[in-house]
Amino acid sequence: MHRSTTNARSANNPRRGASLLESLAATVLLAALLAGVAQLVTLAASSERARSQQRIAALEAANTLDRWMAASWTDLQPREAAQVALSPRARQSLPGAKLTIAIEETADVLTTRRIVVEITRHSPAGEEVRLARLSAFRHTPEDPQP
Repeated sequence: MHRSTTNARSANNPRRGASLLESLAATVLLAALLAGVAQLVTLAASSERARSQQRIAALEAANTLDRWMAASWTDLQPREAAQVALSPRARQSLPGAKLTIAIEETADVLTTRRIVVEITRHSPAGEEVRLARLSAFRHTPEDPQP
Protein backbone atom coordinates (compact mmCIF):
# COMPACT_ATOMS: atom_id res chain seq x y z
CA MET A 1 0.00 0.00 0.00
CA HIS A 2 2.78 2.34 0.73
CA ARG A 3 4.17 1.78 -2.72
CA SER A 4 0.95 2.77 -4.49
CA THR A 5 0.78 6.08 -2.61
CA THR A 6 4.28 7.01 -3.78
CA ASN A 7 3.45 6.09 -7.37
CA ALA A 8 0.24 8.12 -7.25
CA ARG A 9 2.13 11.16 -5.96
CA SER A 10 4.73 10.81 -8.75
CA ALA A 11 2.05 10.52 -11.42
CA ASN A 12 0.30 13.73 -10.30
CA ASN A 13 3.52 15.84 -10.07
CA PRO A 14 6.22 14.49 -12.37
CA ARG A 15 8.70 17.39 -11.69
CA ARG A 16 9.82 18.17 -8.22
CA GLY A 17 12.76 20.70 -8.09
CA ALA A 18 15.38 21.54 -10.70
CA SER A 19 17.22 18.87 -12.57
CA LEU A 20 20.98 18.69 -12.80
CA LEU A 21 20.83 19.72 -16.46
CA GLU A 22 18.84 22.88 -15.69
CA SER A 23 21.25 23.84 -12.91
CA LEU A 24 24.20 23.34 -15.23
CA ALA A 25 22.58 25.50 -17.93
CA ALA A 26 21.90 28.30 -15.42
CA THR A 27 25.50 28.13 -14.19
CA VAL A 28 26.86 28.38 -17.74
CA LEU A 29 24.63 31.38 -18.48
CA LEU A 30 25.69 33.09 -15.27
CA ALA A 31 29.38 32.47 -16.05
CA ALA A 32 28.95 33.93 -19.56
CA LEU A 33 27.20 36.97 -18.12
CA LEU A 34 29.96 37.52 -15.55
CA ALA A 35 32.64 37.19 -18.26
CA GLY A 36 30.85 39.84 -20.34
CA VAL A 37 30.60 42.21 -17.37
CA ALA A 38 34.30 41.70 -16.60
CA GLN A 39 35.20 42.62 -20.19
CA LEU A 40 33.05 45.75 -20.00
CA VAL A 41 34.70 46.82 -16.74
CA THR A 42 38.16 46.28 -18.26
CA LEU A 43 37.20 48.24 -21.38
CA ALA A 44 35.79 51.10 -19.29
CA ALA A 45 38.95 51.28 -17.17
CA SER A 46 41.16 51.29 -20.26
CA SER A 47 39.06 53.99 -21.88
CA GLU A 48 39.18 56.14 -18.74
CA ARG A 49 42.97 55.75 -18.54
CA ALA A 50 43.36 56.83 -22.19
CA ARG A 51 41.05 59.82 -21.66
CA SER A 52 43.00 60.87 -18.58
CA GLN A 53 46.31 60.62 -20.46
CA GLN A 54 44.95 62.75 -23.32
CA ARG A 55 43.72 65.36 -20.84
CA ILE A 56 47.11 65.51 -19.11
CA ALA A 57 48.89 65.71 -22.48
CA ALA A 58 46.61 68.53 -23.64
CA LEU A 59 47.26 70.51 -20.45
CA GLU A 60 51.00 69.93 -20.75
CA ALA A 61 51.00 71.03 -24.40
CA ALA A 62 48.95 74.15 -23.58
CA ASN A 63 51.25 75.12 -20.71
CA THR A 64 54.34 74.57 -22.86
CA LEU A 65 52.89 76.62 -25.73
CA ASP A 66 51.97 79.43 -23.31
CA ARG A 67 55.55 79.53 -22.00
CA TRP A 68 56.94 79.71 -25.53
CA MET A 69 54.49 82.41 -26.59
CA ALA A 70 55.61 84.48 -23.59
CA ALA A 71 59.32 83.99 -24.38
CA SER A 72 61.35 86.76 -25.96
CA TRP A 73 61.66 86.81 -29.75
CA THR A 74 65.36 85.93 -29.57
CA ASP A 75 64.63 82.85 -27.43
CA LEU A 76 62.28 81.42 -30.06
CA GLN A 77 64.96 79.26 -31.65
CA PRO A 78 64.81 75.57 -32.61
CA ARG A 79 67.97 74.77 -30.62
CA GLU A 80 66.35 76.20 -27.46
CA ALA A 81 63.18 74.20 -28.09
CA ALA A 82 65.13 70.94 -28.40
CA GLN A 83 66.20 71.22 -24.76
CA VAL A 84 62.69 71.35 -23.31
CA ALA A 85 61.37 68.23 -21.55
CA LEU A 86 58.04 67.14 -20.11
CA SER A 87 57.20 68.28 -16.60
CA PRO A 88 57.69 65.74 -13.78
CA ARG A 89 53.92 65.24 -13.45
CA ALA A 90 53.55 64.58 -17.17
CA ARG A 91 56.51 62.16 -17.17
CA GLN A 92 54.89 60.25 -14.32
CA SER A 93 51.39 60.22 -15.87
CA LEU A 94 52.52 59.62 -19.46
CA PRO A 95 55.22 56.95 -19.35
CA GLY A 96 57.23 56.87 -22.53
CA ALA A 97 55.75 60.13 -23.83
CA LYS A 98 57.85 62.49 -25.91
CA LEU A 99 57.55 66.29 -26.15
CA THR A 100 58.46 67.87 -29.47
CA ILE A 101 58.58 71.61 -30.10
CA ALA A 102 59.04 72.89 -33.64
CA ILE A 103 59.75 76.54 -34.39
CA GLU A 104 59.51 77.48 -38.04
CA GLU A 105 59.83 80.75 -39.95
CA THR A 106 56.88 81.43 -42.24
CA ALA A 107 57.11 83.16 -45.61
CA ASP A 108 54.77 86.11 -45.45
CA VAL A 109 54.96 89.90 -45.37
CA LEU A 110 55.61 89.97 -41.63
CA THR A 111 58.31 87.89 -40.03
CA THR A 112 56.35 85.22 -38.25
CA ARG A 113 57.35 82.11 -36.39
CA ARG A 114 55.07 79.15 -36.06
CA ILE A 115 55.39 77.25 -32.78
CA VAL A 116 54.13 73.65 -32.75
CA VAL A 117 53.99 71.64 -29.53
CA GLU A 118 53.29 67.93 -29.86
CA ILE A 119 53.18 65.12 -27.31
CA THR A 120 53.38 61.55 -28.57
CA ARG A 121 53.99 58.09 -27.20
CA HIS A 122 54.23 54.58 -28.58
CA SER A 123 51.31 52.17 -28.26
CA PRO A 124 51.88 48.60 -27.04
CA ALA A 125 51.81 47.61 -30.73
CA GLY A 126 54.73 49.97 -31.40
CA GLU A 127 52.75 52.60 -33.32
CA GLU A 128 53.29 56.28 -32.54
CA VAL A 129 50.16 57.80 -30.99
CA ARG A 130 49.62 61.57 -30.90
CA LEU A 131 48.20 62.58 -27.54
CA ALA A 132 48.16 66.35 -28.14
CA ARG A 133 49.23 68.86 -30.79
CA LEU A 134 48.88 72.62 -30.54
CA SER A 135 50.27 75.41 -32.69
CA ALA A 136 50.40 79.19 -32.59
CA PHE A 137 51.94 82.03 -34.60
CA ARG A 138 54.17 84.73 -33.15
CA HIS A 139 54.87 87.91 -35.11
CA THR A 140 58.02 90.01 -34.92
CA PRO A 141 57.69 92.61 -32.21
CA GLU A 142 57.41 96.11 -33.62
CA ASP A 143 60.28 98.47 -32.89
CA PRO A 144 59.14 101.53 -30.96
CA GLN A 145 59.09 104.71 -33.06
CA PRO A 146 61.32 107.64 -31.82
